[in-house]
Amino acid sequence: MAIKVLTREERINALTERDGPDCFLCEEPFGSQEDITFDHWTQQSRGGTWELSNLRLMHKKCNALKGDTIPIDNKTVIIDKRVSTFRT
Repeated sequence: MAIKVLTREERINALTERDGPDCFLCEEPFGSQEDITFDHWTQQSRGGTWELSNLRLMHKKCNALKGDTIPIDNKTVIIDKRVSTFRT
């Protein structure tokens, strides 16, 4: 069975359906499609994949802020020694 490779638009649609239409980190709306990035919740360098279960939609600036921070769980990440909990 061949693995279907999703287009950018298909990934955005699937993640929007799962997580809602706003940035996963700051929960603010996206200004344009160009501002949407795919965050690897578990970084690729640490074994994270491009599977939808490992992706979150974030603004470019929010993705940069999270950087290579390792999530505590599926919705919690420590940024600058502050614990932030996000929606699931």
